[in-house]
Amino acid sequence: MHGQQSDTSWRKTDNPLHIIRRGLDPVRVHRTASDTSALPASEQFSFWRDTAASSVGLVDRSAAYDAPFSASNCNYFTSKVVYSRHSVRHPSAFRRDNRHIDSASAEILAVQLRLNGVETENSVGTAKLFSTGDIRIADLSRPLYSANLRYDNLAVLVSKKHLADKLPGFDRLHGVTLEDTAMTRFLKTHIVSAWETVSTVSRVEAEKMAAVTLEMLGAALLGTAAPEMIEDACLDGPVLRTVHQYIKQHLDDPALSTAQIANGVGVSRAKLFRVCRPHGTPMALVRHRRLHAARALMVAGTVRTVAEAAYRVGYEDRSSFSRAFRNAFGIPAREFLRPGYH
Repeated sequence: MHGQQSDTSWRKTDNPLHIIRRGLDPVRVHRTASDTSALPASEQFSFWRDTAASSVGLVDRSAAYDAPFSASNCNYFTSKVVYSRHSVRHPSAFRRDNRHIDSASAEILAVQLRLNGVETENSVGTAKLFSTGDIRIADLSRPLYSANLRYDNLAVLVSKKHLADKLPGFDRLHGVTLEDTAMTRFLKTHIVSAWETVSTVSRVEAEKMAAVTLEMLGAALLGTAAPEMIEDACLDGPVLRTVHQYIKQHLDDPALSTAQIANGVGVSRAKLFRVCRPHGTPMALVRHRRLHAARALMVAGTVRTVAEAAYRVGYEDRSSFSRAFRNAFGIPAREFLRPGYH
């Protein structure tokens, strides 16, 4: 197709959770795609599972792994949004947990439109099963689980920073299915139209289209957020950013405490707990930042031992660090030090 760059290798840096940070081609719309149909039937599911495991989550199925598995995805990237289509035509389940949530994915909100499909189970904070015609919000910094007989989804992946001024409180919409309103129906039409158009336009035109998409998302989702949610987010957002900055600056301090953070940021303990509520507690946020920072150090090869990684992020006890790391990511920290692991 005119105006697109194809890349079917699906390296980790080319999945939707990471490419949004990369410098993109100034002329063409960057595209990635993956399809199992060209593979032998016995290899189809293994390929799909390995692709997901290295990037976005764990896919599993009740049928034999060597049974046919028809699935495909395609993504078009602008500097602000990713337009994506994901189709799986056999029963399967998708799970995304802490081992797949990193600093890149934590910045992404997915607005998913179900074109067709039957969801049998989910654990994304809503009792409603994702059905044909629904739009559901998924915060990729949160765990996800969804089991489906089959599905065909369009999605718009948005960096949260591009929604912050349009939709205070967007980070509390995880798992919400939008009500069927005139604005929601308008948004559905736009998502379908954008998907059908993005492959045919220049990069400049795609960027303009993405700007329109952002405005429409902000307008549609704003009607979903409760007024008190918006008010709290407006008040707490700047404080939470300051908390993150303070923690980052003092991450290597083993004595970092709730009281120290509150004093350093200039808020009461009660206020600190309130703004950190989406992350659990202030110290849970500290632990999250420490473990992800340690993983980044090991992946980058800037530390040689687990003990060094632990020390660099404020852990005095290697055993405590190793236990917390394994609980968070599901594998021992030492695995990240093995040559060629990433």
